[in-house]
Formats: sequence, structure tokens, C-alpha cells
Amino acid sequence: MKGRETDDTRALSMPRTSHFSRDLLHHIYASGKLRNSIVLAAYTGIIHCAKHLHVPG
Repeated sequence: MKGRETDDTRALSMPRTSHFSRDLLHHIYASGKLRNSIVLAAYTGIIHCAKHLHVPG
């Protein structure tokens, strides 16, 4: 987490435009994380159903 702290302090000293791009990147990263968790939940749900149905193969 030490590297992350230095990135945040460096971003604070940068101009407003790069601050906006940093927020945009953070938003993209957060939405990507959310999408990954949804995919993971769907995948585990499918596996769970497959185990109960005893699908051959």
C-alpha cells in the first residue's frame, strides 16, 4: 500500500486535468471490479446448479 500512497500524493500535486483522469481511471477500475464480481457470482452459481443437476461430463 506504500506505492499507492505515493501515487495519491503525487496526483494531489498535479494539475486539475490529471486529477480528473485519475478519477476516471478509478471509476473504470471500480466498475471493472464490480463486473468481475458479477461474472464470478454467475460462474459459481452455474457450477452450483450443475452439481445439483448431476450433468454428465
